Amino acid sequence: MASQRLIRAEAARSRARSALDGLAELVEAAVDVHGRELAARVGLIAPDSVGLLAGDTGDRMSEIFRKAG
Repeated sequence: MASQRLIRAEAARSRARSALDGLAELVEAAVDVHGRELAARVGLIAPDSVGLLAGDTGDRMSEIFRKAG
């Protein structure tokens, strides 16, 4: 009985990890598409700036949007 619970728990953990990986990919894709607008809205870059976002801008965005705790 206990071994069945462990098997079910491991299966649930695996499915949850897979779902979270998929969600993380979707969030990353959304930031890739809308990153410049997002950075401009929080004041990290000028709204009319062009080109790729600098690495430090991406790092700062991560700091701003990462949940504490």
